[in-house]
Amino acid sequence: MDWNNNLYSEYTDLGIFKNELSLIAPDIPALCQWIQAHLIHAYWLESYHCYTTLAVAHREMQLRSSLDILKVLSQRQPVDMVSYLNPDKRVIVVGRHFALMLCALIRLHDVPARIRCGYADYLTPDTFEDHWICEYWHQEQRRWVRVDAQLDERQMHRLAITFDPYDLPEERFISAGKAWHLCMDGQAHPDQFGILHFHGLTYIKGSILRDLFALSGVEMLPWDSGWGMIEQYQSPIKDDREMQLISHLAAYSESNDEENARIVTKQNPDIALPHDWTWLQAPTISQLFEKYSVI
Repeated sequence: MDWNNNLYSEYTDLGIFKNELSLIAPDIPALCQWIQAHLIHAYWLESYHCYTTLAVAHREMQLRSSLDILKVLSQRQPVDMVSYLNPDKRVIVVGRHFALMLCALIRLHDVPARIRCGYADYLTPDTFEDHWICEYWHQEQRRWVRVDAQLDERQMHRLAITFDPYDLPEERFISAGKAWHLCMDGQAHPDQFGILHFHGLTYIKGSILRDLFALSGVEMLPWDSGWGMIEQYQSPIKDDREMQLISHLAAYSESNDEENARIVTKQNPDIALPHDWTWLQAPTISQLFEKYSVI
C-alpha cells in the first residue's frame, strides 16, 4: 500500500486537542462511540429529543475542520474533552463530519485514514443516499476497512441494520464513481442517487469531484461548489466532452486512485480550485437551502 498523503490534512489536524484526545482508547469502536457522544446528525435531532432553530443547526453544520468542531465542543464540556455530552449539547453536523472526525482520530494514532463521498443503501428505503464514511488501512489484513461512524445503537435499531458498521460490506456503501458507472451501464437509474430532492447525474457529478478531493486530502463540505464543473451546486452537464471527462474521473473514484485524484484536482482546470479561491466564495448550507427552496 502506497501511502503518500501527509498524515494530517488541513481539516483533520486536531491542534491543541491532540494530547487530550489521545486518551481515547485507540480502537475503532471506542473512537466511534466518542464521536457519537459529541456529534449529532441534523436529520436525526428529533429522534434524540433535540430541538433547535434552523439557524443554529446551519451554523454548526457549516463547521469545516475537526479543529473547528473541537473548539465548539471545548465550550460545552463539563470537565474535559473525553467526557460524554448529552444529546442537546452535541454539535449538529452531517455525515461528512462524523467521517472527518473519525479520520482525524485514526490519524492521531499514525494509521492511514481517509474520508469518502459516495452513496449508502441503508439510510432511506429504495435510495442510494448521499453519504460519507471513513476508511482506514488495516495493516495485518492489508486492506482498506470502511467505517460508518454515524451509526450508533439507536440508528442501527431504527434502520434495522444487521451488518457491522465498523467493517461496511462493499455493496452497502459505493463510491461516487461507482454510482456513475452503474448508471452509465444501465444497472441503476440516476434518480436512485441523491438526498432530499437532489438526485440524478448532475448530483453524482458533484459527488465525484468531492470524492476526488477527499482522496487528495481536501475534505470538502458536501455543498461546496462555485468553480469549474460545479459552478453551481446543481450544474447541468454541458456536453459530450464533459460526459466523457466525468466518466474518466469516475474511474479514479471507483478504483480509489489517490495519485490521479491528486493530479486532476491540482492540474485540471475544470476541477482544480482557482488560485485565488477561498471557501468564503462557496455557498453556505443556508444559502443552498434558500436557493433551492429546501424545507
